[in-house]
Amino acid sequence: MKIAVVGYGYVGKAMVAAFDRADNIDYDIIDPTYEEYNQPLSEVMETCDAAVVCVPTPEGEDGRCDDSIVVETVETIGIDKPILIKSTTDIDTLQFFKENYPNVCFSPEFLRGRNSVEDFLQESKMVIGGEVSQAEGWVNVFQECIDIQDEAFVDIVEAGYVKYAENSFLAMRVTFFNDLYNLMQKAHPELDYDSTVYALGIDPRIGHSHNQVPGYDDKFGWGGHCLPKDTSAFVKFAERQGTDLPLIRSVRKINEDHRK
Repeated sequence: MKIAVVGYGYVGKAMVAAFDRADNIDYDIIDPTYEEYNQPLSEVMETCDAAVVCVPTPEGEDGRCDDSIVVETVETIGIDKPILIKSTTDIDTLQFFKENYPNVCFSPEFLRGRNSVEDFLQESKMVIGGEVSQAEGWVNVFQECIDIQDEAFVDIVEAGYVKYAENSFLAMRVTFFNDLYNLMQKAHPELDYDSTVYALGIDPRIGHSHNQVPGYDDKFGWGGHCLPKDTSAFVKFAERQGTDLPLIRSVRKINEDHRK
């Protein structure tokens, strides 16, 4: 099987590293920012059986997810070959794909930009949305590369909610632990925050993730590539539906104070 990897950023590099592990998967890379990979997608797809889309989807000026390159890529490939989108894609766009491109699946990624290859090669779960036969085919592909132990097959639009909801929840979690840290520093600076959150985390309902204060970047609050972008896009999506996500909006505002 030969797969076109469209986009060679941190997600695309993780896909390539995974495919390098498989005996029966070949690939071509398409990315105009690299001279050696700057080739027409339509020509590459003539010799490829499927495509994995890993192109940039930055936050737009209006706070929405700018997934225009994803749409352009899907429209260029068409409906004849399986497409797996790994790029963050807006829920409205996934609805468009559901109605017009039955060959498209979406599998949200939760990789850390600084450790994307390591994170993906150690991944044991996969959420994938789309037509079941298409989704099962992609799980079979990745089972040749990584040890998938848990998979969730959902509607492609549901997978979009999973992406936004998980990153929004993790942002709220980081905000909570920053508030706890600040409270302890104010009320009892002699106490050990780390031992406190360790004790808190032995309850399996809470666990030990996303409680480091300051964070890996030695700053308070949350930053990075995904959490700011996805929380903003989720709030904007809700606004377009005529509703609100007040908790996430509040978390974003609190985080601005934490990051100062």
